[in-house]
Amino acid sequence: MLRILQQPYPIYESSRARWRMSLLFGLFVFLFLWLFEPVGFNEIPKNKGWHALGYGLVCTLTMLFVNVSLVKIFPQFFEENCWTTGRQIALTMANVGLIGLGNVLYTRYAFNQLGLSAGWDIRPDRLQRWYLRTSLRYFPGMKLKLPDGSSQRVDQLEVNFIQLVVLPGRFK
Repeated sequence: MLRILQQPYPIYESSRARWRMSLLFGLFVFLFLWLFEPVGFNEIPKNKGWHALGYGLVCTLTMLFVNVSLVKIFPQFFEENCWTTGRQIALTMANVGLIGLGNVLYTRYAFNQLGLSAGWDIRPDRLQRWYLRTSLRYFPGMKLKLPDGSSQRVDQLEVNFIQLVVLPGRFK
């Protein structure tokens, strides 16, 4: 495995190509969110286009930071003669992780909401007809607007300790 990570890997040398890639990824995110409205995006009451643009900008700016700015700050690290599969995987993980963090921060800013979830599943059945799940969810700073104009904090910490999940459609 280590030998695979140490194999040479081609890198975009051109700053122009890295700019173009960053802009195209951001454009894709914007268009995808705006046109298809996935995963609850259709529940945004107004300004969907602006919010889609916000997530697209987060993607573009993060990728520009990772793929353009860091290359200029650390040019020896990004030289093609020492670029490997392992470094490319690390760069991709940095892009994905920082875009995710940027999206969390943008969501917090744009919607004044932030939820964190963590958990794990135990899947003893090969057909995954049932499994056990434990999860922890935290929603800080949530407020409920009341009809009289005031608001009530509804922060919550939810712990599901060993939850049985059964998928009846898979029992055949």
